[in-house]
Amino acid sequence: MQTMTTSLKKQPVYWLLLGFSCLPNFILYAFARFLAFCAWHSKSSMRRVTELNLAYCFPDMDKNEREQLARQSMLETANVAVEMPNVLFQSQKQGLRRIHSVSGVELIDEILAEGKGVIVLAPHIGNWEYMGVYLTDHYDCKFMFKPVDNPAVNRLIIRARTQSGAELMPTNKAGVMGILKHLKQGGVSGILPDQVPDDANARVVASFYGQAAPTMSLVSSFSKKPNIKVVAAFAKRLSNKQFDIVFQAVDDNIYSKDAVVSATALNGAVESLIAMAPAQYQWEYKRFKYDVNGGKHALYRKDG
Repeated sequence: MQTMTTSLKKQPVYWLLLGFSCLPNFILYAFARFLAFCAWHSKSSMRRVTELNLAYCFPDMDKNEREQLARQSMLETANVAVEMPNVLFQSQKQGLRRIHSVSGVELIDEILAEGKGVIVLAPHIGNWEYMGVYLTDHYDCKFMFKPVDNPAVNRLIIRARTQSGAELMPTNKAGVMGILKHLKQGGVSGILPDQVPDDANARVVASFYGQAAPTMSLVSSFSKKPNIKVVAAFAKRLSNKQFDIVFQAVDDNIYSKDAVVSATALNGAVESLIAMAPAQYQWEYKRFKYDVNGGKHALYRKDG
């Protein structure tokens, strides 16, 4: 760890992110408002995708209401961005101080008491990094991790996520098997259920807000195992920029042997969490990037 830190200090991005992590919250969140303002008024790709997703998922919503939701969503996504330096440089103890309350955690504890493993569905809502802070402090966790493009940021993320003892697994067959073994042994693993795999063999088409959506099949394949159970959760951002950790039960259909039925229940669990804080969902992500035939979805084409 010392060698990694010494190497990181030679990277300019290290000092830039460290500087941001030292700023008081009121400056960080003011910067988030500025970023969201610029992204909205410059008619950025971020705004375009947000509005397309919301129109696709909520066609009956009043146009003004949908615009307001889009603006709020872009601000919440900017909030996640400015919170990242704190996540990268804070200690586990500092991260836990931002957690205001926890509800529904007995769902996990009851499953673990039965000697079973737990998959925590943690979609892109609120700040999923703080969900990880809580889980790694309380449970034996392994998470899958796909490296980012910047090597220095990549190393910072690894350092931050492993400081409490969590193990990161690669997003390949070996990593999948490692997670499966961990779950069978009664461990905990968090999975981003709304992330769309590029591999066509790793996804199915299932309903998400009434629309056909490419949906990962990994959770469906795991949940068929008798000793693995699933709960949904997110870290809801509060007005004081602390977080409520919320755990919620999922529809039993998630354990169906039918991959589409299971994936539909997974998407339903994500929808249920979004209902608690619609603006905190990352509507900026191209959730429908593949169509039912596996090609690029026309939704995001600029001439579409």
